Amino acid sequence: MADLWKLLSPVAERETLTKFALEEFKGHVHDKDGLSMMAIGVDARSWFYAVCTRQYLPFVQSSENPELRRTLMYALVALANAPLHAHFVFDGVNCPSILTVPPWIVGCLQELLPIFGFTWSMANHEAEQELASLSKANKIWAALTEDSSTFTFGAKRVIRPVFMIGSEIRVDVYLNPAAAASSDDDGPCVPGFISTQPSLTHLASFCKSRLGWGPEKIHGYLRRKMWRAIFLRAYCQVR
Repeated sequence: MADLWKLLSPVAERETLTKFALEEFKGHVHDKDGLSMMAIGVDARSWFYAVCTRQYLPFVQSSENPELRRTLMYALVALANAPLHAHFVFDGVNCPSILTVPPWIVGCLQELLPIFGFTWSMANHEAEQELASLSKANKIWAALTEDSSTFTFGAKRVIRPVFMIGSEIRVDVYLNPAAAASSDDDGPCVPGFISTQPSLTHLASFCKSRLGWGPEKIHGYLRRKMWRAIFLRAYCQVR
């Protein structure tokens, strides 16, 4: 449904994911322990094809590729630097998929997600349908996906990844016109997922065993790229 993106483009707002998370303050969950982070749902298949540049596409159906594994990690580092919790949803086993992601890539992403404090689940059918259900139930504040059919399933807000610059992800933000006219759209998000701080120990282990990095490179990268993410999550009082 590519034409739907063109139809909605005049009302899209382009901004960084960090700016979106900070400005949409009512999307954050308030509980007895203070302010928690905004929760978004992520279409895992769309995420892969959004962060994977064309130079890696020939390797998609081949055996494991270290550069592609590193790219997946870099993209999650950028996501972790936005003050939000990401819950990834993978297509169900019976979902007819046009773009098939090889098992080794799925396994790599599922290995990395808990390292960054993110969560994931398998949908019964299509991930877009599951994300729309989470949106309508106020379990997530927005759905991040490349698939506009998420709107047709009833998602209230959709954020479409555009490109990534360093540790910043730029997105187009769309509000479902039907949801905008709904009187119950402004209800607060309810706690549905448990966020944790990224594990620097496990991330360092991943860099060593999966990427072949040495201690100095690991220490330098974590210091430059992860301290901001750790600080923002501490500031949001993640338990």
